[in-house]
Amino acid sequence: MSLLLLLSVSQATANVVYYEPFADPAEAPPTGWTAANGTSGEVAGSLSYPGLAPSSGNHFGISGPANYSSPTFTAMTSGETYFYSLLFRMDDLSSLSTTGFGSNLILLSPTTTVSNGVASFGVVKDADNASAYNLVFDGDFRGPSSGSSVKDPNLIEYSPGQTILLIGSYTNGTGEANFWVNPDSSSFGSISAPTPYISDTGNNSRLIQMMLINSGTSASTRPGFSIDEIRVGTSWADVTPANIPEPGETALIISGVLLSVAWMRRRSRNQ
Repeated sequence: MSLLLLLSVSQATANVVYYEPFADPAEAPPTGWTAANGTSGEVAGSLSYPGLAPSSGNHFGISGPANYSSPTFTAMTSGETYFYSLLFRMDDLSSLSTTGFGSNLILLSPTTTVSNGVASFGVVKDADNASAYNLVFDGDFRGPSSGSSVKDPNLIEYSPGQTILLIGSYTNGTGEANFWVNPDSSSFGSISAPTPYISDTGNNSRLIQMMLINSGTSASTRPGFSIDEIRVGTSWADVTPANIPEPGETALIISGVLLSVAWMRRRSRNQ
């Protein structure tokens, strides 16, 4: 009973500012999203990540030049921190560069103007393995040629078709941007965020109220990728909901534990 109560309290205290499962029928663009460039849209099937709450609906597939803005959500207040998470999969590396930022793909922003964005993830083709890519991180959106972007110091190679979990945060007032890649599922649902994989600093005065997806305007230099299960919230727990068993499954788990305890006690008395 106490476990069920704990789960209920945990779910009730969630403060998700925006959630996008791309649950509409396949279309371009997804409902509520605005396309400045591009004709990509929802594609059948969901992306998923072990330990994270189950995905629903479809996913957003992007190919070629694309600039999309999400519906506006509740704007952050001065000094507030917003977290965001999403599932990400590269589908095509053929046009991805091995130099610079490669392509700024996902970022938070106060407006539809990409240059106002903060806490940006990007990708670049791995210099030694043409069939893999690396991640790049940026406190601001500084553009593909910026030398101030932070390329993954470990040069971890990710493969096309591999789904990864990307999480970013931005704090108004300090401009601090933190990034996590495939965090351990044991941290999912925790109030406190684990140690960031990468930190950077960007503009300190943005009041975030939307998410942008940007792969530029040149079809010859932009990759194809998919995203799903976008969440924006004010804490780590908001954007990392754990895969919690249904009430019936939870009851079975508790029953199993109680039976095991009873068996162990009986065994102890009989020895």
